[in-house]
Amino acid sequence: EEATGEKPFVISEAIPIPEKLALTLYAQRCDLDQLGRLTAYPDREPAPLRAALSDLVDACDAMLANYPSNDADDATALADDALPPRKRLALLVRVPERRALEACRREAAVRRGALETGPGAD
Repeated sequence: EEATGEKPFVISEAIPIPEKLALTLYAQRCDLDQLGRLTAYPDREPAPLRAALSDLVDACDAMLANYPSNDADDATALADDALPPRKRLALLVRVPERRALEACRREAAVRRGALETGPGAD
């Protein structure tokens, strides 16, 4: 039991979770190669996949909204020799992190779009 006295949430094989929830959890933890495999099964129902990919796009958008600058601003700041070392280090971490989120968002949006227009679309 947790410190609050409540029992922790446990996923059991005896009690299956809804497919949409399983796909959403998987989509939020997978890399881009795994994301491709997630949508590669033609026999899988497209609606839960679209929903999971939409959730992933929304999560990326929410995280990207917290970045205080864009690539151009960061490139300008990194080119400044007077940039304090701590800020430079923060930018060197933030830039690839933001690019990875942007790539994940783009890939999820493309795959969601393909499900919306491909075979089995509603």
